Amino acid sequence: MLIGMVLAEDHETIVPIVEGLIARTYNMENNETVDIPNPALTVETGKRGTTVKWMVEQGVKILCSPPINLCELSYNRAREEELSFYRVPPNTTFKKLIQDLENGKLQPENILPMEEVEPSK
Repeated sequence: MLIGMVLAEDHETIVPIVEGLIARTYNMENNETVDIPNPALTVETGKRGTTVKWMVEQGVKILCSPPINLCELSYNRAREEELSFYRVPPNTTFKKLIQDLENGKLQPENILPMEEVEPSK
């Protein structure tokens, strides 16, 4: 199963889509990662939706979601695409994510609390 996330410049810290430079997919079955420049950086509007679209095209099933990762529009798109979410606290590292997955500390969720979704403009 593929997990998607956006990382800061350090290639380690999971950040909201509009803050990150790197989009990463992680294959839980073979531990393979693929990094590309965050697609959100290529557009003026619809940044979150652009990255969500890329994640879906790659086959991502679970999106790592720190607070305020998605806006209402991109959240609705993710829900339409039947993505699940790993809710992670701010400043979670990729290494910590993997540890939490291995220890069964993270469970995919189908919805996010609305206070963690930014209103669309």
